[in-house]
Amino acid sequence: MTATPREIVERLEALVDATSLADQLTRLEALAARGALDADELAQARRRALAAAPVADVRAIGPARRGRTLAISFDGGLCPPASARLPLDEVAPRDGAIDWLERAVERFDVAVVGSRVDLDGAEPLRAWLAAAGLSPHALARVRFPSHKPPADVYLDARAMRFVGAFPSAAEVAAHQRDA
Repeated sequence: MTATPREIVERLEALVDATSLADQLTRLEALAARGALDADELAQARRRALAAAPVADVRAIGPARRGRTLAISFDGGLCPPASARLPLDEVAPRDGAIDWLERAVERFDVAVVGSRVDLDGAEPLRAWLAAAGLSPHALARVRFPSHKPPADVYLDARAMRFVGAFPSAAEVAAHQRDA
């Protein structure tokens, strides 16, 4: 079933309003791969998405632009692990988390990961970080992938470090995490 040009425009406008630029472009590629968009429609959709994107310093965004990728868990990294059971509007960042993130984006490609990103998408977390005091400059450099990305460093309070030998079930059960 081929969509009319107006239907395509409406879908694109909804897509632009609902997601980040990287998510939009990824979804457009997926639509084209499934045959929902032909080459001309894909090119038009890309132009519309790029034209609607906010202006940001893209030099600092992208895989390994800063040299190393740092993935930090939202609940368990930026916030205490117990926050995962709370609604987002009741969650507070760990002391120093926002200042740390401001500095981290200048040295690393930062990806905020976790189940909140998977379930709620990036926009609520972007809004939360902005309300918590993260500058627009830093916020523009944080990625919110919907899956665990390849990274050089992962920060998460729930993780156990793998050192070459698998832990026993008892060691896993005894693993302590902060509250």
